[in-house]
Amino acid sequence: MLNGLGYIDERIHGLRRSGAVTQFVVDLRDKGGRLCLDGTANGELTEVEACVAPAEGTFDIANIHRRL
Repeated sequence: MLNGLGYIDERIHGLRRSGAVTQFVVDLRDKGGRLCLDGTANGELTEVEACVAPAEGTFDIANIHRRL
C-alpha cells in the first residue's frame, strides 16, 4: 500500500495490522525537517495526522510528538 504511493521501506515504521486496520508512521524528515505522518488505513479510508520527530538521529516512533 505505502510502497505503491512511493514510500520506501526505510521510511515506513510501526507497521501493524489488526483485523482490517493497518497502522503506520511515515518518516518524512529531509534536510533538517521534522515532519512525519501517523496514520491508519482500512482499505476504504486512510486517515493521517502530521507528527513531529527529532530532526537528527535514528527515527523512533517512541520519540514522535502528536497533536493533542
